[in-house]
Amino acid sequence: MPPDSRDQAGSDNANAVARLADPGATPRGGVSVTTTLYPTGGTLFATGSGLTPYGTVRFYSAPTTWPVSLGRLTADAAGTLQGWQQVQALHCDSGPYPATIVVLDQGTGLVTTAGTTDAFHPCF
Repeated sequence: MPPDSRDQAGSDNANAVARLADPGATPRGGVSVTTTLYPTGGTLFATGSGLTPYGTVRFYSAPTTWPVSLGRLTADAAGTLQGWQQVQALHCDSGPYPATIVVLDQGTGLVTTAGTTDAFHPCF
């Protein structure tokens, strides 16, 4: 593949979530999420496998409009996210509730669903 084509493929992969008509309708993948909740929001954690070795894994909240970037992690040599790794601290009232979390394996451009979070709950 010529260098320009590799650059284009990398750009296409990095922007795969934005090109989906409904990111929340993607199939379930090998990554799972969980949330520790607090009165002011929560912390999103992820674990999983089947990813590009040493690849960037990006996390998005997938409302019915534009996806919101929540953070990124790096897979290990086996293409896994070992244990429950912190993705991001999320604030209440700052997104859809509950929110579907989608994952982009930037190495392949594959977008899958990882679960939901209630971290954007109404503040109290």
